[in-house]
Amino acid sequence: MNQPSELSCHRKPEINSNLVKNSIRLLALGCKNYLFAGAHNAAKNIAMFYSFVRTCRKPDIDPQKWLKYVMENIHITPAENY
Repeated sequence: MNQPSELSCHRKPEINSNLVKNSIRLLALGCKNYLFAGAHNAAKNIAMFYSFVRTCRKPDIDPQKWLKYVMENIHITPAENY
């Protein structure tokens, strides 16, 4: 018979949001810092740069190496590719 095990009947699963909290913590801090960028365009530039750097973190790409590569190759990459 398909009776649930004794353990599953008495134990509720733990809800752990640490992974989510840790992943958005820097974003929340960044949003607070954008208030002090001095100008709207400066805040947009900071947010864009921050977004690039955060995107690198997830797949374990070194942001400094990535930015160096982009700056060295941006002039030879045709805009039509994107």
